Amino acid sequence: MAPLRFGLEVLDELRGRLKLIIALTLVGLVGGWTAAYYLILKVKADVLPPGVELVVLTPLELVVVQLKVSMVLTVALLLPFLLYWVARPLRVLKRSLLPWLLALAAFFVAGMAFAYYLLIPYVVGFLTANAVEAGIEPLYSLDEFTFFVISLSLILGLVFEFPVVIAWLSRMGLVSSRTLREKRRYAYVGIFTASAIITPDPSPVSQILVAIPFMFFYELSIVASWFFQRRRQST
Repeated sequence: MAPLRFGLEVLDELRGRLKLIIALTLVGLVGGWTAAYYLILKVKADVLPPGVELVVLTPLELVVVQLKVSMVLTVALLLPFLLYWVARPLRVLKRSLLPWLLALAAFFVAGMAFAYYLLIPYVVGFLTANAVEAGIEPLYSLDEFTFFVISLSLILGLVFEFPVVIAWLSRMGLVSSRTLREKRRYAYVGIFTASAIITPDPSPVSQILVAIPFMFFYELSIVASWFFQRRRQST
């Protein structure tokens, strides 16, 4: 009877999780479909230079954008629950992992805000001015422009998580501050190379705007690594 009761409990728990996943998926899809309109208006107000319009090139382009926004919102809603369910068996590590997960989330949001409010408006303004100087009227596809804003924001969000990851690796003894200092020159070369790839325009200013957070967080990672290394040695 005990194995049967345990199996029934597992099935009940799985059924409850499945219901929650379905409910969150529906909320994400419906909410994202509605939020797409407000997202487009906000992007136009925050990012697009005056006089530049977004256009749809196909009859289904707006629908495609709405679906993409819906899927992004759905993943954002499901991810915290999935991470919790994955970490749930690791009951001993729950408390120790929670601050790191919160730090990752905070730095990710900070990176997206940096990209959205500082980097993207400058890049779009530079590219638009370049097109106007060439005598070309700038009209941006709604789908392509939305993808550009979302992808660059996500990339910068991941970049901002770098010091948290290095700090955690240092706490686990997998990375040392000495190694990070010795590899600094190579890291800076890689940073500027990555900045040139990430930014869609050849302007050195936009590349520097991306490289500065990279370099700052690399130096911050060295400090964090040194701190956790000293802390580990003292214990």
